Amino acid sequence: MPAIKYLASSLLFLLLLYTGGLAADELSGAEIRARVVGNTIIGIEDGKYYEEFLQPNGVIAGRSNRESYRGWWRVEHHKLCVAYDLDDDQNDSTQPKRWDCAAVELSGERLTWKDDGEVSHAKLYPGRIFAGIRALVKPSAQAARKPD
Repeated sequence: MPAIKYLASSLLFLLLLYTGGLAADELSGAEIRARVVGNTIIGIEDGKYYEEFLQPNGVIAGRSNRESYRGWWRVEHHKLCVAYDLDDDQNDSTQPKRWDCAAVELSGERLTWKDDGEVSHAKLYPGRIFAGIRALVKPSAQAARKPD
């Protein structure tokens, strides 16, 4: 019986050690600029695939399944804020309609966005990569996409 207790406590320790290594840390404003800006974010939101490259000048170059788009980013109080010029009811497409800000956590290549109780995930890839990037998204994530 003591061997089982020893094995169980050892397994529990290893599990805690392993999952602790996967814990995501909320990024500060400086960390967002250093680790996210200049890289490509790939994800699926509301059933739609997207790729976004956050340029150092505050512009977002984005692509979805159907089109390319533009947006803006900035950092406010340790949150990444984004705005886009794709709103259907927006008359002046040169200025963003609304800024949406979220805390950002990073664990490996996995980004987690947290905003007013909503949580979403994406992957961070180094540099600017657009061509053929859909192959890098896990098939299970592609299958989860809702048809347009």
